[in-house]
Formats: sequence, C-alpha cells, structure tokens
Amino acid sequence: MMTLEDIYKNLCTKDARSPYYNDCFYDDGEERPEARNGCFCDPCYGGRDTLALEILRLKQIRDRITNETT
Repeated sequence: MMTLEDIYKNLCTKDARSPYYNDCFYDDGEERPEARNGCFCDPCYGGRDTLALEILRLKQIRDRITNETT
C-alpha cells in the first residue's frame, strides 16, 4: 500500500508538496516554469505525476465523504 509520502514522491519536482521540490531561482530574469507545464522532470516524463494527482484527488473525495458520514 502506498503511503501519502510515497504519493508525494511521484509529484512534479516543481510541486511544493514533493519532497524533491526544486525551488529554482533564475538570476537572469527567466521565469520559473510552472509545475506540469511542459515539464520533463522524471515524474512528469514517466507519467507518475498525473497518477499521483489523481490519487490525491480521489483521497480528498474519500476524506470528504468520510467526514460527512461521521
């Protein structure tokens, strides 16, 4: 079973929730690219980011339903 930490490891490296978050600072005035927008980090390139986002979305729905029924 995947833990929440495992799921976060599969997010884009430009997503602040990722433990591999890469907060690049561009000194030459270049803008930092948005997460998932033409990104070629390993999770994005391998398609794991999309699946991790879907798992997080479904977890949020499950948590909301669980909280409403308790």
